[in-house]
Amino acid sequence: MNLTDIDDKTIKGSQKQGVPLRQFTDFYVKAFFEDIKVLNIEPADVYPRATDHIPEMVELIKTLMDKGYAYRGEDRLNLLRSLQVQGLRKMSNIKVDELKAGARVCQDEYAKEEAQDFALWKAWTLEDGDAFWETELGKVDQAGISNAAR
Repeated sequence: MNLTDIDDKTIKGSQKQGVPLRQFTDFYVKAFFEDIKVLNIEPADVYPRATDHIPEMVELIKTLMDKGYAYRGEDRLNLLRSLQVQGLRKMSNIKVDELKAGARVCQDEYAKEEAQDFALWKAWTLEDGDAFWETELGKVDQAGISNAAR
């Protein structure tokens, strides 16, 4: 289990409160650990924060792109070709010929090759403020990266 400590909502929330992203997400991380304790849920051995593993995620996305499982969209967003990943297709029980964009698969604001593809890594925009990393993928924020981290 990872802690998704950055996405579009947390970036906007930290900006609205005028606090650093880490401070903003620490509040929710603390609440999460209090909740699992109260619910008597056995804790995991490790809870890696997404933001502590940016280099590893960049390498994973590059590998997926090299193998043709991921692509860069028109909007500089890296997406996973979910139906090309055999395990995802089998796990999801998706019948490709029965899919209708927006019906069985939720549409979002990103330009995709297929409706079921999902974001791995999003290009930085001015609205993201200081929540970015300089990487081999360029200047990016980390909005959909939690999918790659799982």
